[in-house]
Amino acid sequence: MNKKNLYIYAILGTSRPKSYTGYALDLVVDELLSDRFQNIKSVEILRPNHVSLDFPDIISGDSDAEKIKKNIIKADGLIFATPEYHGSIAAMAKLIIENLGFPSVLKDKPIALLGCAAGRSGAVKALEQLSVILTHVGALPIHHPTSIGSVRSAFDIHGNCIDRDIEGKIRNLATNLVMQLTK
Repeated sequence: MNKKNLYIYAILGTSRPKSYTGYALDLVVDELLSDRFQNIKSVEILRPNHVSLDFPDIISGDSDAEKIKKNIIKADGLIFATPEYHGSIAAMAKLIIENLGFPSVLKDKPIALLGCAAGRSGAVKALEQLSVILTHVGALPIHHPTSIGSVRSAFDIHGNCIDRDIEGKIRNLATNLVMQLTK
């Protein structure tokens, strides 16, 4: 792996517009693109609100799955962000994973995990489930996933993080991923 020209692919696991999870993911990407990380060549975000994906075993012919697969294949590392909905990962997050083939193009890819939830306990359940799913398909979830709780009070209506401790925790996910990729 070229440790000076890293390509990171970030996956937003919800199609909800203006989601708190999307706001948090934007902070991680902003950190990756900051002057702190001279070894990042580019970061691309999959925002699935305008993506067409098929359900398993249904082939429509207009799926964006191949384009997503190509981006994952060329990625040195990934960030996977999901909200916690009803104690689980978002359906869109699972649909994205289901469209990545078997064997999955996620195999052997280091992945940083980010989860957001409205409740105080954060997205612990969703992150545990996502980690298990990703491990099962051969991905390499990195240690210390980032779970953010009470997201409605952490961000303002414009998507700006107003809690400096939470912002630091979110931005630290970038550091964890880069450290893993440059070992």
